[in-house]
Amino acid sequence: MVLKPCSSALFTGQPAYLDRLKHYFSIDNGKDIAPQHSFLIHGLGGMGKTQIALKFAEDISSQYMIIH
Repeated sequence: MVLKPCSSALFTGQPAYLDRLKHYFSIDNGKDIAPQHSFLIHGLGGMGKTQIALKFAEDISSQYMIIH
């Protein structure tokens, strides 16, 4: 088991990006099994890429057994 850092309490949110990620990774194939997906978040340093990824992982952690 690997412990991951929590998103910052100061993170104000990026709802548009978080919604896109949730839609992309949603289980909608009728089998309750999500196909494996990858998603690239890119941008300049300090723009909040890591915080978006951490917040997304926190939000969906109850839906998946393993998140890498």
